[in-house]
Amino acid sequence: MTQNYIPRSLDPVLARATEEFPVVVLIGPRQIPIEIKASATPRPERAHEIAAFQRGFGERARRGYVIHPGRTVLPLGEGTLALPLAAL
Repeated sequence: MTQNYIPRSLDPVLARATEEFPVVVLIGPRQIPIEIKASATPRPERAHEIAAFQRGFGERARRGYVIHPGRTVLPLGEGTLALPLAAL
C-alpha cells in the first residue's frame, strides 16, 4: 500500500495542477526535465512537453523523467523514461 503525503504548503499548488506538475532540476549547466503525472499509465504521446524542452535546450537538457503513481518503468521515447513514484 502506498500512502501519499502532501505538505499543507503545497496543497494550493497541487490543486491547480490536476494532471501534471512540471519540474526542471538544474545541475550546473545541465537541466533535467521532470513531469509528475496523475495518470498511472504513462504513454509516449503524454511526454511531448519533455521532448519539446529537450529540443529547445539541446545538449544542456539531460534525460527527462515522467514520475507516475503506477508500477511500470518504461521508455517514453528517445531521452525520456517513466518511473513509478514508489521507485524513488
